[in-house]
Amino acid sequence: MFRIPPGEEVVSHISRYCRENAIKSGLVLGIIGSLSHAEIAYLRSLPGDYFKVAYEGPLEIVCAMGNVGTEKDTEECIVHIHAVVSNSNTAVGGHFATGTVFATAGVSLLEFEGECEIVRELDPTT
Repeated sequence: MFRIPPGEEVVSHISRYCRENAIKSGLVLGIIGSLSHAEIAYLRSLPGDYFKVAYEGPLEIVCAMGNVGTEKDTEECIVHIHAVVSNSNTAVGGHFATGTVFATAGVSLLEFEGECEIVRELDPTT
C-alpha cells in the first residue's frame, strides 16, 4: 500500500511508483481518498470510441480497482482503472481517465511475480 499526496495525478503517480519499484504486473485492489478533479471515460461505440466527462470536486473515491501491466512492444507501464466517485449529490463511475488528489489517496496494489504477468496490446475493437 502507498499514499498519493495532494495535487498529484493518480494514474501517472501509480505508473511512476511501479517503475520506481520495478513492478511490471499487478492488481490495483482498491483506492480510497478524495479528488479535486476527475475525468471519467465512457465507451460510446465500437471500435474504441470513448468520450470523457469532467467532474469538479471535492469528490470522494467510493470504489476503484484495476490492473497494472506492460505494453507488449515498448514495455511501458500501463495503468487501467475503473472507479466510482461521488460528491454530496451523486455518484458516477466508469473508466478512470485522470484525477487529481485533493487531500490524500491510498492505493492497495498486489504485485504479480514470476510467471504471472499482464502484458497489454492494442485491441482494435475496444
